[in-house]
Amino acid sequence: MRKLLILAAVGMLCLWGCGSPTARATGTVTLAGKTLEGAEITFERDGSPEYSVHGKVGPGGRFYLYYPSSQGMPPGKYRIVLTRYTLPNGKPLPSGEEGEALRSDESRVNKRMIRFERDLSAGNNSLDLEWNEGQPHHEP
Repeated sequence: MRKLLILAAVGMLCLWGCGSPTARATGTVTLAGKTLEGAEITFERDGSPEYSVHGKVGPGGRFYLYYPSSQGMPPGKYRIVLTRYTLPNGKPLPSGEEGEALRSDESRVNKRMIRFERDLSAGNNSLDLEWNEGQPHHEP
């Protein structure tokens, strides 16, 4: 009985202090070799469609993700979906509230989605994504 209690205590300590390894991703998005800003980015874990991490592509084409856990996301294979909204003439949406209002009215904007497949390992992963190298993506 005493051995069982000791084993249980050691197991609990390992669960508390030995968390699963996590992955984090940073990188740059380009379009025809020029930085692309203002797109949305989503990482969807392969085999776990309910698990996804969202972010934005900001200045200099750098993307930033908002992790559900401050630690990152589980390592593994991910589908990366970039969503880009433009005006009918191809120009970027205006910034601020006006752009957000247009984004929610798909009859007034062009919405294009592209996807990539990438394996993320534990730790930091640096990804450079060129829009023209992705595959067209359609929402289910």
